[in-house]
Amino acid sequence: MSGDDTRRQEIVEAEEEPYLPVPYVTEFTNQTPTIWPLLQTAIRAWVIAMLEWGSLRFIDEAPTSVWIASSIIAAVAWVLVENKNWLNFKNRKYFPVSMTFLFVVWLGVTAWGYYNSGAPNAVASNLQSQLVKATKERDAARQERDAALRVQSRGTAPTAVVTPSSGQPPQPSDDPNAYPPLTLARERALVDELVAAKKVLGPVPLIAAGAHNEARAYRNALMPLFDRAQVLTPIGDDAIHGPDQSGVMVALQDLNDPPPAAKKILEILTSTGFRPKVIPANPDLKSWSYYVFIGPQPL
Repeated sequence: MSGDDTRRQEIVEAEEEPYLPVPYVTEFTNQTPTIWPLLQTAIRAWVIAMLEWGSLRFIDEAPTSVWIASSIIAAVAWVLVENKNWLNFKNRKYFPVSMTFLFVVWLGVTAWGYYNSGAPNAVASNLQSQLVKATKERDAARQERDAALRVQSRGTAPTAVVTPSSGQPPQPSDDPNAYPPLTLARERALVDELVAAKKVLGPVPLIAAGAHNEARAYRNALMPLFDRAQVLTPIGDDAIHGPDQSGVMVALQDLNDPPPAAKKILEILTSTGFRPKVIPANPDLKSWSYYVFIGPQPL
């Protein structure tokens, strides 16, 4: 038998061997509307997006770790939903067990963020109270130092601090509902403090409420003081995000862990009489871990 005959014989024998066809199995039929599978995918995407949005709105002041964990869980859930048929083909338990586990983890992360959502405010208040206390102690130490220097230079005993008598009108205090006036003494004090701390501060972003001309004008009046101290001040505008965001504020990306530069600028603004507040930073402004925000004053 020649080689060609042998080859034909092998083909004939192979064709005579029985085989099992593999049917194409699908959940759809020829009666299924064309748009329906697309709508199913869109609905799943909408459900996950709304769940993520709702959880983060519910815990608006959650730590960074919460929204990162929530986003990772949503991404994994999306992968599981898109490959549900494959998981069911491998094992009927893979999909329900995996989704149940992810849902329990998500509930735990959300609950932890909810019960810790009030912590940043307590941290910020504690930080501000410590700054005020430190400022008072420093001012008292400076007064004692100045008195001692006067005694040393004049050779006289220190005199007690004289308070204004009834015949002398007291100096008017700053209006708490107005921007702290940029007096000559306050400007000098701010420049001196910035010069002493510019190595710690680095660039200090000055962001103003863009829709409020008064806030922008106050920001622009502060910029020459930072320039005089040779402190770089990136500038920008941002919308105000709540009625409490007014005056001079230090915005932190993570209220639980303020960077050293943010603590320092908060201390400087407090000691020089600018009455700063601590607020959460706008998450869209991710270029800085903190920035100084100038917002409108209440009417």
